[in-house]
Amino acid sequence: MLLGRLGGDHVLTLPWVRKPNASVEMRTAEIEIEAGYVRVGHSIRLRATRRFETDASVSCIIPGHSRPGTELINDEVVARDGQFDFELHGTCAFTRDFDYAG
Repeated sequence: MLLGRLGGDHVLTLPWVRKPNASVEMRTAEIEIEAGYVRVGHSIRLRATRRFETDASVSCIIPGHSRPGTELINDEVVARDGQFDFELHGTCAFTRDFDYAG
């Protein structure tokens, strides 16, 4: 889905689908999503709970970006999986409601 190979109404609006790409590896993983927290398998963990205070309008490149969202400061982005081994703290994050059903 994220690579656009399954098609869909919005697939050509995704910038990473319109550009050439080469996948090195794909695998399945359980994805857990809670308020302010995402975990992908045992390898990736994301947490963003602090709001970035701004009066500016914030949107995202995801289709439907015209719907308002909230800019956040991440508490942590952690990847521990082979060649991907890093942590980020205090970078930007974005949240809004999404509806992928259909």
